[in-house]
Amino acid sequence: MNKVFGNETMNSIAVGYNIVNAIAYSSGNAIDAYFIPSSDSINVSVTTWNTTGDYYKKWNEGSINESVTTQYFIGDLLPSSNYYVKVYWNNGTKFQDIYITSNSSGYIVYNLTGYESARYTE
Repeated sequence: MNKVFGNETMNSIAVGYNIVNAIAYSSGNAIDAYFIPSSDSINVSVTTWNTTGDYYKKWNEGSINESVTTQYFIGDLLPSSNYYVKVYWNNGTKFQDIYITSNSSGYIVYNLTGYESARYTE
């Protein structure tokens, strides 16, 4: 897989079918994340990406294809540690909870389907 780095002023990106990305957000720092849609594209806008301390991460996402499945590889985490991923619709209603352990490289990997409306993840 290839990583494509955005420029330092980028705060959102459209991720096309089977494209792997490590993107920059408004702080100008690159993030280590892969967003791989099964078809069409998704739009991702990173709002918080802590690589130390609490390792908190938050991004908004959406797609015009309601049924697209996206595979996530989220890095910049502690290796072999437990994480709780919460996904919400933009109106604040919880969509999904995921309890997951990062691998030995500090990544969590999961899939989600459904873009009936825009959502955010933390």
